[in-house]
Amino acid sequence: MKRIAKLSVGACALLAVAACDSGTVIKADSSTPTAQSGEATLATVRENMEAPADTRGPSIDPAAANIDPFSGIYSTEQREAFEANYEDMAGADDAVTASLEETNEFLSNEASTVDTSGYRNGLECAARFDLASKKGAIPAHEAQARAKEVLMTTSVSYEGFVRPDASEDQREPLVEEYRGQTYRNYMLVRDEMKSDKEADALLAEAEACYAALGLEPVQPEQVEDTAADAEG
Repeated sequence: MKRIAKLSVGACALLAVAACDSGTVIKADSSTPTAQSGEATLATVRENMEAPADTRGPSIDPAAANIDPFSGIYSTEQREAFEANYEDMAGADDAVTASLEETNEFLSNEASTVDTSGYRNGLECAARFDLASKKGAIPAHEAQARAKEVLMTTSVSYEGFVRPDASEDQREPLVEEYRGQTYRNYMLVRDEMKSDKEADALLAEAEACYAALGLEPVQPEQVEDTAADAEG
């Protein structure tokens, strides 16, 4: 009994292409697939094989949606509580101004020795990395790591100036209050900064303010440590 060999569609397409390249003329008959029949023709197979990759626009890291530069600084429980505080104020008229004024007053009373002139600039610098990643200019884990560095150098570092001579029982609730305000301020400032600005422009601004703080890009092993945080 004769065996009938079966060829896959892909194999047939390759044989057909080879035939064309060798000069063999392939004539269509009534059984040849056509564009009207909805089946793949030799022309469409070759077109798909030779078509260049679509490189239009930046590739956005899916983890960018979950960037949280406070991950690893504040606990999960703290961040969840701070998030609720932020949501209560988000969308209100002059939310950013009111929130920052509250924090400035807090620092004036509870951390009077610290220079807070760079407080908002630090929040904005960190937010630029966040927003640049959401537009595809930088991987999420790198954006989170660099934003975290900025916050650690600016607003988060101010915690050490909050009533340093007070007892732990007196100081702890004050520090917690400051942390909640700083988390809320960051989120509100980031919301306010959302715009149609190009991804590369956002990243350039972020890198400029990062360098102005005397910071240097994190090393590869440090970036890997924060990758899981940005994805989770």
